[in-house]
Amino acid sequence: MKPRWIYYALALSLAAFLLLSWAGNRYALADVDPDQDEVRLRLMGHEILKVIGDDSSRILPLRRLKGTEYILGFERVFSFVPDSIVRVVRQHLEGVSFSRAYLFQVLDCGTSEIVYSFAVDPGEHQPVIPCEGRTAPEACYQMRVVFKEPPAAFKWYGFLLFPLFISAGYFLQKRTNKPSGPAAHKPAEEQHTRSSPVVFLGRFRFNPSDQTLFFEEDGIPLSAKESELLAQFAQAPNQLIPRDQLMKTIWEDQGIIVGRSLDVFVSRLRKKLSVDPEVKLIGVHGKGYKLLIPVEQA
Repeated sequence: MKPRWIYYALALSLAAFLLLSWAGNRYALADVDPDQDEVRLRLMGHEILKVIGDDSSRILPLRRLKGTEYILGFERVFSFVPDSIVRVVRQHLEGVSFSRAYLFQVLDCGTSEIVYSFAVDPGEHQPVIPCEGRTAPEACYQMRVVFKEPPAAFKWYGFLLFPLFISAGYFLQKRTNKPSGPAAHKPAEEQHTRSSPVVFLGRFRFNPSDQTLFFEEDGIPLSAKESELLAQFAQAPNQLIPRDQLMKTIWEDQGIIVGRSLDVFVSRLRKKLSVDPEVKLIGVHGKGYKLLIPVEQA
């Protein structure tokens, strides 16, 4: 059976994992605001028109396709140099207050083919940005931006808390099991005696609570009824116990009391006690039984 403190530690670790995951997800999702995304993308579109030298045309209404995917269209055809587009996009989609990973693509309006694209992930050391030098011919273009869903803030190093909770569970278990009050100041031998009421019968040691009988160092097996019967004799050593009292105490809960059963169990018990000549289980005809032990133990 595993020590209980292990379960405490596992429960604490699971609770901490769930709490940190929940808090991390809330923290990560706090950076996701579709309205702010749309404002940021429209500002980016106006800056792109300025960079390509178009101060008079307008950008078309921003389309949100699904989740965090957006399409930005323009009123007129134009040509562009990729490095100028990259600079504007990164100005608006990166920074201290905005650090989400994204994919940027320039698409041909007619064929939806990708003319140019790059990807940025703040978790990576270098963004994936291809050659920026060649000028794209004049045509109708639209721009597609896909923001990646933010990952949970809880990382693998959160599991380093596990040893801490293992230790906490262990000390919690130790504290729970530590006796308090007057019992805490009693000698260990006295506490053991109270939790394990051993009865000495001659050279026998008998513990009624767990049905064990020892003759010196040798264990002698007892059945449940034999243990109950011996417990009755151990409570009144060297005294006559009437048959009716024994049968009522031990067999009454079974509904049927048979005198012969008592005799059978007494005979078995007498045989097991016979290894010590100082302990005798004798019968008084017509009255009952008596367990004889040395007077100093009575």
